[in-house]
Amino acid sequence: MKILVVGVGPWNDIQYGNNVMTNWFKGYDAEFANIYVHTGTPCNSMCEKYLQITDSMMMHSILGAKAGKIFTMTKDEQQMIAKEEGLYVRNTRLVNKVKSLPSDLANLAKDAVWLVGRINNEAVEKFVTDFNPDIIFCHRVFGFNFRKLERLIRKYTKAPMVAFTGDSEISLNKISYSPLFWLRQVLLNLLFRKHIKLYSHYFTFCEDQAKWYESFSGVSSTTLYKGNDFSDSFTPKEVGSPIKLVYAGNIIYNRWKTLAAIVDALEIINRDTEKMLLDIYVNTHLTKEVLKKLNNHKGVNIHGRVAPSELVEIYNKADIALHIESFTKKYRLATKDSFSTKIVDLMTSTCAIMAVCWKEHNGLKYLKKEDAAICIDDLNQVKKTLESIYENPSIIKEYAQKAWSCGQRNHTRVVIQNHITAIFERAIQENKT
Repeated sequence: MKILVVGVGPWNDIQYGNNVMTNWFKGYDAEFANIYVHTGTPCNSMCEKYLQITDSMMMHSILGAKAGKIFTMTKDEQQMIAKEEGLYVRNTRLVNKVKSLPSDLANLAKDAVWLVGRINNEAVEKFVTDFNPDIIFCHRVFGFNFRKLERLIRKYTKAPMVAFTGDSEISLNKISYSPLFWLRQVLLNLLFRKHIKLYSHYFTFCEDQAKWYESFSGVSSTTLYKGNDFSDSFTPKEVGSPIKLVYAGNIIYNRWKTLAAIVDALEIINRDTEKMLLDIYVNTHLTKEVLKKLNNHKGVNIHGRVAPSELVEIYNKADIALHIESFTKKYRLATKDSFSTKIVDLMTSTCAIMAVCWKEHNGLKYLKKEDAAICIDDLNQVKKTLESIYENPSIIKEYAQKAWSCGQRNHTRVVIQNHITAIFERAIQENKT
C-alpha cells in the first residue's frame, strides 16, 4: 500500500504530535510520502519523500517564487541533520512578526496569506502523480491552509482521502469575546460542511465528535487512539511510603490551577508527616504566579523537562501518575474533544492513573467508561480522594492493574493498526466501485 501523509509538522519519531504518525505506522507494510506545512526537517525511520509548503513560502509567493519544495532525504540523513540542527528551524522575521500579533489577528493574517499566496501547482502535481498513492491520510486540524492544499491534491489523484483530527476544529461551542474569532470560526464551520465530502472516512479522538460529524455529513467516522506495547504481562509493584505522585507535561490553559488544587490538598494531608509526595516535571516556563502557587510546599518538588527514557524510570518508581485538564470554562470548551496521547503512555507506566478533569472532558469520560483511572471531576473532592487513597493504598494496585488492562484491551499496536487497515482497505475498495 502507498500512503500519502498530509500533515502539519515534519514527521519525526521523537516529539508529539508529529511522532503520532510513527506510533500508528511503525512496522506497517506500506510505502510513505509526506506533504507538510511547517518549518523543520523530518526525522523518522519510515519516509524519505517530502514536499514542504510553509507559511513563509506562501508569504513570499505573493510577490516572488511559488511555494513548494520537493526533496528526498534518506533515514540516515534525517538523523544526522536533526542531530546537528534540531528538529525545527526558526521562522523568518516576517513570520515571527505575524505570530506575535494577538492570536485572532495572527490566525486571520495566516488565513489571508494562504488565500492569496500561490502554491507551486506543478510541484504538487509532480509529487502526487510520481508517488501515485493508494490512499491519502490527512493528519491535521481543518483550516484555510489545508482546505486549499487538500482541494489541490484532489485535482491530481482520485485516491481516497481519510482524515484525522484531535481538535474541536469547527465547534461553535466555545467562548470568545472577539468578533474576529467568531467571524473565522463560523466561516470555517460553513466551509467544513462542504469540504468533509472529500473524505471517505474521518478519524477523531472523541466518540461524540465522530457521531456528530457522521450525522451531518454522512461520512463514516470513528475514533482512533494511540497504541503502545502491552505484550508483557502486568507486574504489580508495592505501594511506596510515602505515596509518590508524578505529573509530567505542560501547564497551559490554566492546567496549573488544577495542579494547585492538588498541591493545596497535599499541604493539609502532609501537615503532621509526609504521607504523599508530588513531583512535577514541566516543559514550559513558569511565571512568578505559578511558582508561588506550586513551589515551596511540603512534599512538592518542581523539575524541568526530562527525556522520555528518564520519564519511564520516574514512573517506575512512582505510585500514581496524574492526568489533569483545565477547569476554566473557556479552556474546558476548547479542549473538550481532546484525548491526550499521554493517557495511553500512562497505561504502560505500572502506576495507577488519577485523572482530574471537567466531567465532560473526552479523556475523563473515556477513562470512566473503561474504569481505567481514579477519576475526579470536582476540585473540592481532591483532598477527600487523596485521603481515601492514603487510608486504603490497595486502591493504587487495583487501578494500576485496571489501567494496564484497558491498554491491553484497546491500545495494543496490533489493535490500532488493524483498525486503520480495515478503514483504508474499505476506502480503497469503495473507491474502485
